[in-house]
This record gives sequence, C-alpha cells and structure tokens, in this order.
Amino acid sequence: MYLDQLLAGLPYEIRGNDEIEITSLCCNTACVKQNSMFFCLKGEVDGHDFAKKAVYDGAICLVVSRWLDVNATQILVQDTRRFMSLVAKNFYNSACDGLKIVAIVGTNGKTSCSYILDAIFSCAGYSTGVIGTNGIVFNGKKYNSSLTTPDPIDLHFWLEKMYQSGVKVVFLEMSAHALHFDKHLGLTFACTLFTNFTQDHLDFFGSMQKYAKAKLKAFTHCTQNAVINGDDQLSSEILKIFPNAVTFGKSGDCTFKDVTLFDSGLKFSWTMLDEEFEQTSSLSGLFNVYNCLGCMVVARLFGISSQTIKEGVEKIDGIEGRNQTFTTVGGVRVVVDFAHTPDGIEYILRYLKETTKGSLFVVFGCGGNSDSFKRPLMGAIVCKYCDWATITNDNPRFEDPMSIAKDIQKGMNNRHDVILDRVEAIKSALKKAQKGDTVVLLGKGAESFQEVKGIKRPYSDLDTVCGLLYDAE
Repeated sequence: MYLDQLLAGLPYEIRGNDEIEITSLCCNTACVKQNSMFFCLKGEVDGHDFAKKAVYDGAICLVVSRWLDVNATQILVQDTRRFMSLVAKNFYNSACDGLKIVAIVGTNGKTSCSYILDAIFSCAGYSTGVIGTNGIVFNGKKYNSSLTTPDPIDLHFWLEKMYQSGVKVVFLEMSAHALHFDKHLGLTFACTLFTNFTQDHLDFFGSMQKYAKAKLKAFTHCTQNAVINGDDQLSSEILKIFPNAVTFGKSGDCTFKDVTLFDSGLKFSWTMLDEEFEQTSSLSGLFNVYNCLGCMVVARLFGISSQTIKEGVEKIDGIEGRNQTFTTVGGVRVVVDFAHTPDGIEYILRYLKETTKGSLFVVFGCGGNSDSFKRPLMGAIVCKYCDWATITNDNPRFEDPMSIAKDIQKGMNNRHDVILDRVEAIKSALKKAQKGDTVVLLGKGAESFQEVKGIKRPYSDLDTVCGLLYDAE
C-alpha cells in the first residue's frame, strides 16, 4: 500500500520520500522485511534505539515520536501506539468495519464467554470468529496467539482474514493491557460485555483505580451497546459512562433465580423483558450462571430467539482449560482450570468444595514478574477450601520459583507442601487422592507452555493429566 493511502486522514509530520510503497508493518525488529514500516514504540525498551537496525534489515519508513538521524522516511507523531492502531486498520483495508465485533471485558470469564457466545451465534446460523486467550478460531480452524488481545498489526491481520473468509460476528477478548495501550482504537464494538472486576495486574497498573480506568475505556467512545454484570462493583461506574447499558445478575434488566448446581452441570431460570426461560448447561459453577446469562443477553440484543439461545448453550460440552474435568479409573475427579486471581480461585474452589464428596486437593502457583500482592491472598483462599495444597511452578518467568512459593506461603497454614516441578506436584496430589476426592490444577488452563527465564518451554496441564491417566489405565 502506498504511503499516502496508509496515512489518509491521520495527523503527522513527514521527512523524506513520501512516494513509497509499504509492504508490511512491524514494531519488532525480528519481523522487519524489505520495505516495512517500523513503529518505534516506547516501553520496557525504546524502539527508537533499534531504528538503525530496522532500516538495515529493510525498513523503508519509521514512525517516531522524535526525529532520528537515520536514512529513511520518518513519520513524526505524538503517540506511536495510537497511531499504529489506526495505520494497521488502514493497511488491512478497514476490514474490521465489515464485521460485528462483540468485545468481552473483565478480569475473569472472558474466554468462557467467548466460547458460549460462539456456540449461541453458531446455532443461530452466524459465521463466527473468536480471538482470545485460547487462540484465534474461525472456519473450524484454530491458530495460536501469544496474547489475549493481539497487538494491532496482528489483530487487524486476523480481522481481515476473518472478513475475507465470510465471518460476520467476532467475539474479541479485550484485556486491560490492550485497552491501556489503545489497541482498540479504530474499532467499533457492536456490543461490549462486561463480566466482572477483581484484583489482578497491580504490578502493571499500580492500583485498582488505574486498573478500573483501563477497563472503562471500552465504554467511552467505541461501544454501540453494552451488557454489564449489575452485581459487580464497577457496574455503577460503567453506567455513568454508558447509562443505557443492559444489566444482568440477581437484580437488573435480566435476572436469574432457582439455580441448581450439579457436579456435571447446572440449571437456572432467567427473566428478560417480562419473559421467563429455563436453561440447563453442562458448564458448572455459579460463575458460569453469570457467564451464560451475560451471553444470553448479548444474543437477545442481536435478535436471537430464546429457543435458539437455549439450544446453543446446551450444545457446549465444555471449554478447554476452564473447569475441564476428568475422572480416574479409581473414581478421583481431576479438574484443570485457568483461575489465577483471588476471586477466580474463590469461585472455582467454592464450587468444587460443594460438589466433592471426599477431600479437595489443590495444585497451584503464581506467575513471576506479576502482581506479587495477590500471592498470599491466593494462598489464603486455597487454604480456606482445600484439605491439602501443593505449591508449584506456574510461569516463574525471571523470578526465583522458591521466592514466589514463599510469598504464597505467607497467606497459608500448614496444610500444604512445596513441589516446584509441576509434573511431580500433580503426581503427588493424584497419589494422595482416593475415590470421591477432587484434585484441581489451577493457573495454566489450556496454556501449552511454561515460561522460565524468557523461554517458553512446551508444557500442558491437560497433556500431563491425560498422560498420567492413560498410564494409570
């Protein structure tokens, strides 16, 4: 795409040749190709320091926030990140404008909601796409993604691919980091679904107020309709910004009652617009009542009938890495779940405790270089519900795993041990468990790696469990 087309309608200053053709966009020197546009982003490192390397590797144009002594066309802008989002939209032919995008915002439940929505809308005959923590899914194929919300260049690449393949509705998980960095700039959300707001990412945001501010950005200018959890503390702030939002929960525009939870599913009644419906699902836990209800409201706003919604939800067998359940030949329930925040752990453990006949064993850890404040809180919650806990590695990243374990132990009593090798920790818990017990593995969910010292090593709780159960048979 020629430079003048790429920058159409955007404010900037330019130095150098403006009659050039850009063949690709990048913000990482590892991705530079011949005739690329390179964005010099400021973060943990300053992209301006890598400008000469980018030009040497083939970049023909640089987007900068200060002029550089480099032999390439330079585009000077006030905010390179915001500019990158808008340029990415132009480069990929504004394909996002041809899609109905449902954004999902919240601390917990985003991935589950994306798959519940996908099931409902697919049942209604829509061609759908999903972008989130578990990857990118459309037309029956799944592609890996390293971030919950891809960076704008990758995000618009996938949105164009979806548009070209006939996708009509996309369910997009919007992380707080993505909103903070304005990855959503240039997108219009047909609807934004808000799940909940609980403690997380304080290592980055510094306070719950700043974390909330990032979440609220989803409702400021790009949302056409909003569906929000009215029982959550942040709902009142959202309603100040978006007063016409539809609320759901124990009270509000759409409510639930008569909840029955089973170890293999749930049943509840819900009321909307003076109509009452009954719903069953193979998903489990009160948290999934909220997830289902929010998705049902979104579907109703799209004009999908209650019968189709009912059928769509009932078709969901489970969600990968979310309360995913196995049973050993000896009658032990084994659950793999992504819960990695205090509230997320509280929700899943409360449900598992209520539905476990015997003892509850918990295997968990905390991520390194991330919100150390929540570690003792998570430890305390685990001890509140478990009969025995094993602290192990999650993604230690650049931290010492034993230091992470000690932080967790500050909130725990003596009902635990520490086995840093995650496979050995799982083996130990399974060895202790007997018929009627539950062993739950928290924190990894469907992740296929373990990040240690900057290297993502292949690892999967799901593969580990399946391997151990297969060996046991």
